[in-house]
Amino acid sequence: MIAAENLVKHLLAHNTIDCEVRDRNMLYLLVRRDYTQDPSWNDSKDPPPEGRLQKRALSLRLNNSDEKKWGVARLDGLHLSMCAMTFAPETNLVVMDINSKAWVNNANSNGFEPPIPSKHAGGILGAQ
Repeated sequence: MIAAENLVKHLLAHNTIDCEVRDRNMLYLLVRRDYTQDPSWNDSKDPPPEGRLQKRALSLRLNNSDEKKWGVARLDGLHLSMCAMTFAPETNLVVMDINSKAWVNNANSNGFEPPIPSKHAGGILGAQ
């Protein structure tokens, strides 16, 4: 069970933009700061650029105690993003934005990978 106050703590003023299920005991939520909840926001303003909105990858371990249920990783500088799971060679959450900037939940680095080259820059689709 997830305590309501813990949901509020992690999700208040954020929009869930994607999710992935790792297994029956763990899932990930990709969330983005909801700029419309900022007290200075009004509808006559232009929205901030997507790349300036804070994003976070939340891990939720359902079988852990409440104080150890949640993990949080800040993903600054990502534009429109989505997430997916890898299962080989190891199990990881991967977040990628529209500009091919990638983040992997890797304990050995800050998570950010070099951008994937576009097909115009000799990337994988350019070889066809």
